[in-house]
Amino acid sequence: MELKLKLRFKRNNGWFFIHNREAERIGNAFGAIGLAVYIFLCRRSDLKTQKCHPSQKRTGKDIQKSAKCVQKYIRLFQEARIIGIERGKHGGRWLNNTYTLIDMSEWLIPEEISSSGKSKDSRSPPEENNAANQGQYIPRKETLINKENNVCKKENQELIEGRRKLAQKWRTS
Repeated sequence: MELKLKLRFKRNNGWFFIHNREAERIGNAFGAIGLAVYIFLCRRSDLKTQKCHPSQKRTGKDIQKSAKCVQKYIRLFQEARIIGIERGKHGGRWLNNTYTLIDMSEWLIPEEISSSGKSKDSRSPPEENNAANQGQYIPRKETLINKENNVCKKENQELIEGRRKLAQKWRTS
């Protein structure tokens, strides 16, 4: 079943741009590496179709990160509907994925995600994620607590809770 999504704004040939709001939203949600991956995909995309098909290895080489790191951000972008992915096979041989840049109005970026692309404490106790074989959960040690840290701690807890709710929503949809 193919979703009908509005394609990202098209631009003139010979150069590319990224809207300020796109850069802010990607940067705030996924950090510098996520922004670098997105910019690379924008540079490589076709002007009319907004599609590109660079390998994850090539993307990683160009932004000086591993293919595994690029793969992580590609997966996060797909979950947030920033890009669409078509996996191709020709004659029994896998081809590079085709990535389609989706218009910002279609994105599902949560404002609660920290700049690393994860909540500050992405670990969860075994009872929360139903992982019977998971190692022992050890909470992070709190040090140097003062009024300012208490405020940050409360804000971080709210961010973490929002991220968990969003992740649960993505899993069910």
